[in-house]
Amino acid sequence: RRDARRCQGQSTKKKIGDGDLSSEVVPKDSKDEIAPAMKATIDFLRDIVAEINMLSKAAVEGKFSTRGDMDRFKGVYKGIVKGLNEVMDAVTDPLNVAAGYLVRVVKGEIPQPITKEYSGDFEALKNNLNDMGAILRGMLGSIRETSTNLTTATSEILAVTTEQASMSSEQSAAVNEATSTLQEVRQTAEQAAERARQLLELAQESTRISDEGIISVQSTQEGMNKIK
Repeated sequence: RRDARRCQGQSTKKKIGDGDLSSEVVPKDSKDEIAPAMKATIDFLRDIVAEINMLSKAAVEGKFSTRGDMDRFKGVYKGIVKGLNEVMDAVTDPLNVAAGYLVRVVKGEIPQPITKEYSGDFEALKNNLNDMGAILRGMLGSIRETSTNLTTATSEILAVTTEQASMSSEQSAAVNEATSTLQEVRQTAEQAAERARQLLELAQESTRISDEGIISVQSTQEGMNKIK
């Protein structure tokens, strides 16, 4: 019987060493001290494997706030769960910082550079975010400068346009004034011509009357001469 128990124990130990925790160990009697210890070992390993699987599944699903229950374990097993929780903490903090940074960018803000130090890929992620922020700040500065230049150019164009419009109005007024003056000169010339025509007619009439008077005087003299 002892040989059978020894063989069973060795088989179970080999399975545990191979990662097989499917063995069910049952004490043979009250004096059996090995079987209870082996059963406790298997139970602990099953629990720690279940806890590790739970944390791994949570990480794959992006549930980085999940933590293992360290109080369920003792010794090195508790240390394993603690280590996994610290891994989750190390992942959660930089991811939360990166997510918060991107949320602010989406809302139209450009956050200040991230100054906290990280390790490995998280440090690279931080540097990439800071570089993106620097590029966005540069682009925003260029846009503001361009906007200012456009505003200045628009004001200058408006001023030139207003000046040209004013000059055009003045030129139009001068043209209108010249046209009015020409019309007045034309009217004056027409009036002067009309008066000259009238004077000519008067002169012609006077000449005609004078000629008739001369003729009448000559006739009168001829008549008097005949009487003599």
